[in-house]
Amino acid sequence: MENKLTFLLLAHLVLLTVPVGGEQCQNQLIDCDIINRLAEQRTKEMPNLSTDFENGSPNEWKDESKTAVHWNIEDYNSPWEVDNLPFKPSIGNRYLRVDRKSTFGVAILRSPTFSFSDEEKYNLLTFDFWLRSTWSKFTNLELFVNENGNEKQLLSLSDYSFITNRNWITISVAPLHDVSPASVISFVFYAYCGTNVEDAVAIDNIRWTLFNERTSVTSADPITSTSDTQSDNPFDDLDLDLDLW
Repeated sequence: MENKLTFLLLAHLVLLTVPVGGEQCQNQLIDCDIINRLAEQRTKEMPNLSTDFENGSPNEWKDESKTAVHWNIEDYNSPWEVDNLPFKPSIGNRYLRVDRKSTFGVAILRSPTFSFSDEEKYNLLTFDFWLRSTWSKFTNLELFVNENGNEKQLLSLSDYSFITNRNWITISVAPLHDVSPASVISFVFYAYCGTNVEDAVAIDNIRWTLFNERTSVTSADPITSTSDTQSDNPFDDLDLDLDLW
């Protein structure tokens, strides 16, 4: 039986809407200077963070690992560690995995930098992950938000690292609730992976999801659930308390 746990942490996020494609505001009834400045900044905002690695690329995410340990895309049908595999991913065959070497190391995965404003509402960063280790909690996957060069931890997932684990787990976090509007931010994963045959860290199906601007999530605590089979939709198992304005 494959267990799928889904967490939801609360927050607010904003999505800026301005002219794109080089269009310039010329409406005499509004302040075009402001609109045009926002349009010029648009290329720095809201990169495409979603990727399932099926095309063999991490999309806009960058491997910034400083040691011999790096991220590589593994195909479930032709893995490089045939004796240490997760259950088959719920979508496709490829996922991003720590390619560990002969020594313990940290693999770093970073998103592009971007800005956000008060006009944006709710966004979720959702991803699937798999952790396994010889010793309980030895391997770990951490998620940080970098705000103007200062990093703050959002998640630490070592509780899911144990020798019998082969499950993919889905987690969702709204990462910008404590971040000041107009800050320059990025997200970064740190994966700590040992050298034992059972040690593993992998990520799949990263999704950057915009919530409806008229919807607010009112539950204060993380929501967890289990299911017998993995769903293609990470929100299928969520019991959300939603209020419409």
